[in-house]
Amino acid sequence: VPPSATMVNAAVFSAGNHYTLSQTNAFSVNRTSNQTIAGNSTFSKVEFNNVKYDIDGTFDSSTNYLHQPNVAGKYLYTVRLRISFLASHVTMVLLKLNGTDNIAQSNSEGLNDSVTFSTMLFMDGSSDYVEIFAAQDDTVNRDIQPSQHLEFTGHRVVG
Repeated sequence: VPPSATMVNAAVFSAGNHYTLSQTNAFSVNRTSNQTIAGNSTFSKVEFNNVKYDIDGTFDSSTNYLHQPNVAGKYLYTVRLRISFLASHVTMVLLKLNGTDNIAQSNSEGLNDSVTFSTMLFMDGSSDYVEIFAAQDDTVNRDIQPSQHLEFTGHRVVG
């Protein structure tokens, strides 16, 4: 976030509950270049190497490409990803918590469709971490392209 910017509270509503996004403990990352994803439904870690903002410096954008918050609490994670030129093929996105599959989403709508999902997880603030993986079912390699269709965000929620 630029030094001149002012963050404002945002509200999240989930199953009748009201939460406020923390003005700290938040990040947004994407990629600066294409990343090749192997064919035949093989999952690859998405290497989010460009930090749009990382208020508390807890996203690793250079080595492990994961978020490991340093404050315990509920975190709202949102992932948006598109694999290029997949006419009649499936794009799959997987969020792993501590190396274990946690939530997956797929899309088989056709050419250049994005997969987007959000989830709220409790993170312990010390050892818990999340990371994103992607796969596609074409027989050839395809690319994740940096665009408005590629982003991973996380915000601690209060309430």
